[in-house]
Amino acid sequence: MFPLLRHRLTPRVLFTLVFELVAISAGLIGLLKLRSVWWDGVVQTSATRVCLFALSTTLVIQFGLWSFGLYSRQVVYSGRRVLASLLGAFCFLTVALFPVCYAFSMTGDPIFVVTLKFYVLLLAVFTLVVACERFLVLRVFAGVSYLGNVLILGTGECTREVIREARKHHGMNMRLAGILAESPDQIGQAIEGVPVIGMISHVKDTVADLQVRSILLSSPYNHPQLPLDYLIECKLSGLTVFDAGVFYETISQKILLEKLDPFTLLFPSGYNMTRFRHLVKAGIEKLLALILLGVLGLPLLFVAFLIRKTSAGPAIFRQIRVGKGGRVFTLYKFRTMCVDAEQNTGAQWARKGDPRQTLVGRWLRRLRIDELPQLVNILKGDMAFIGPRPERPEFIDELKRIIPFYHHRHFVKPGLTGWAQVSFPYAASMEDSKEKLRYDLYYVKNMSILFDMLILLATARAVIRGAGVG
Repeated sequence: MFPLLRHRLTPRVLFTLVFELVAISAGLIGLLKLRSVWWDGVVQTSATRVCLFALSTTLVIQFGLWSFGLYSRQVVYSGRRVLASLLGAFCFLTVALFPVCYAFSMTGDPIFVVTLKFYVLLLAVFTLVVACERFLVLRVFAGVSYLGNVLILGTGECTREVIREARKHHGMNMRLAGILAESPDQIGQAIEGVPVIGMISHVKDTVADLQVRSILLSSPYNHPQLPLDYLIECKLSGLTVFDAGVFYETISQKILLEKLDPFTLLFPSGYNMTRFRHLVKAGIEKLLALILLGVLGLPLLFVAFLIRKTSAGPAIFRQIRVGKGGRVFTLYKFRTMCVDAEQNTGAQWARKGDPRQTLVGRWLRRLRIDELPQLVNILKGDMAFIGPRPERPEFIDELKRIIPFYHHRHFVKPGLTGWAQVSFPYAASMEDSKEKLRYDLYYVKNMSILFDMLILLATARAVIRGAGVG
């Protein structure tokens, strides 16, 4: 299965997704059947049309639920933030469902006529179904653990980063039972709150004593204390044995830089984009860019006019950025900051709520409209729709020096949007750039046309929620 889907769609998330697809569709079909008897006599209508309405409406509803995080593992597994997320989705769908209902009402079939009563009942059906389904799933799967007691072999920065990420994704339903160290000096200490309880050489006894169900291998494979034969025995007997880097990639959809080597990107599924796929991707992107420029021409001119009227300076901002292979190019954006914003300070990181932004610029950034002139860069071949964010030359040399493997992000064209942009806010420091590199390298390793489509959907979700894209 495509890695991102495999990493995101755990069995419980997939069950929730499919169950709600069926349950919401059935609820809507039931609502239409009940409505058919509201008139004098039963209104006959096409069963195919009823099913098509139910499926179309359900897919829009599920997009709204996904947009507000209701299919994230944290929400599905723990039930946290369900009510707040459902309220946000309800407000969005109150508007988003109307075009679907109106389109079916244009068929002339009385069963699809949009009235206030029908619309309120439609919203009530989906809300009730989702609320009941989430409660049912939490009760059915209560106490069911995905990984059970997890034992970590090895210490160091790699272990520390994995524990942080595992806690962030608490929906994995795991219990970090303890850490086995390479050195006896570390016994009794704790890493991110997880106790170091023994030596790696004691792994066999520890697995039995703590009823461990999963082992996380953070230590180097060639460590002399590592009992590889016993780990193979554990794997064959049904225990889950993870490499720390693979585990980290699975739960977070980013690369563990602390354990990164060239083979991490090459195997088992790295760099699968063939030359033919690159050509297809480039062709589709240029055609789409041309269509969007034609469709959005007048709105873009209005935005340019608005920028000129509300602040001094040109509407289009030009800046040198670094692209594929380290080649520099001129990037085009709508100007969102005051003219000469860096005249006295030199190059600075852009950040959320940047005081240099103009009033109009703040909204352009929030809605991602400031990036649309980059459609010209896509037509010129400097950029792609999807890819790492193009960085300024002033920062590149320092980032390469500080962050290992940073140059790998230049193996592909930079993008108007990307996996790092939809997963992490604006990079405002070296540490933020390191975090975004984790997502960039995940994209470089797993890039595909399907992955690009998912990123475009995630970009639309960010714009809908007013979160912007970093």
